[in-house]
Amino acid sequence: MSWAVVVGSMSGGGRYVGSAREVWPGRRGCPVTGSAVAVAGSQAVEVAGVVEGPSLVEAWLASIGSRNTRAAYWSDFDQYAEHCHLAGVKALDARRVDVDSFARRLTELLGRKPSSVARAISAVSSFYEYCIDVEALDKNPVRRVKRPRTSEGHVTETPGMPWADVLRLVAAARNLDERALLVVLGYMGLRVSEALALDVDSLRFEGEHAYVTVTGKGGTVDRCPLVGEVRAVFEAVAATGRTSGPLILGSNGDRMSRERAATIVRSLSRSVVGVEVSPHSFRVAACTELLRRGVPLHLVQAFMRHRSPVTTQGYNRRRQLFEGHAAYALGQVVTDAMGAA
Repeated sequence: MSWAVVVGSMSGGGRYVGSAREVWPGRRGCPVTGSAVAVAGSQAVEVAGVVEGPSLVEAWLASIGSRNTRAAYWSDFDQYAEHCHLAGVKALDARRVDVDSFARRLTELLGRKPSSVARAISAVSSFYEYCIDVEALDKNPVRRVKRPRTSEGHVTETPGMPWADVLRLVAAARNLDERALLVVLGYMGLRVSEALALDVDSLRFEGEHAYVTVTGKGGTVDRCPLVGEVRAVFEAVAATGRTSGPLILGSNGDRMSRERAATIVRSLSRSVVGVEVSPHSFRVAACTELLRRGVPLHLVQAFMRHRSPVTTQGYNRRRQLFEGHAAYALGQVVTDAMGAA
């Protein structure tokens, strides 16, 4: 069995097979540009043009269960491949110093957040661990690389919005698909990929409870109750005669893309609330509103489907950054003193 791994720029705008969201195992003859390395046993040779044989990168990605993780890791590895190409280093010959320089490039040149850098290094390490498993390498150059420290319970950097703005945006939806998108983002607190994966016939019942099954990060599967407006949206879509297929359609009649969803949210938020937000801002708003209303942390964690309460607490810390901050009390002291003078 021979392996091939691309270490230069990929054809199709940096994509190895199709796009970062569609990487399928078993494809042969994948066109590449730039340099590539074909590995047979322990021997590495330069190849160019069309790489024959199963791709080592492709096989690694196929071993990752979560589609979203696969897409994120491929995006990170694409950047690493470009770094290796620019440095004149073959990916399978890379040493720790090469990975260290990649991490510095992400941090100092590209200005990536510590969490993004840590994930990119994890992606590269995952690739090398896979290489060891299939006996393409005998050591992982990333194993002792220091990763940026990300504090536990860190404050999420995605901007949220007041709950009143969520309600205004839902009311401003221009059609049923936009309304369905905004409702499941805001009232269910779903990630955009989870929202767009819902189907019209996903609705299930257990006693008096309506629910849908959502596949989240890491392939976790949860039952999410449908209450009030959320259930009404499912029923409204079904009332149009659509009994199967995607719940949320794009303008072409197919399942709405993440790019289209982001465009809709940005456009509506600019015109309705005067501030541009992202689809994830709805999830942040849902979490912070529940915490603001005093819903116990463990229940909010279950609603958000966070693996750890520490993650949920991160949203709480963002909410508490300004609410009740001592600076306001001190400011009032100063104001009172100036008024008494």
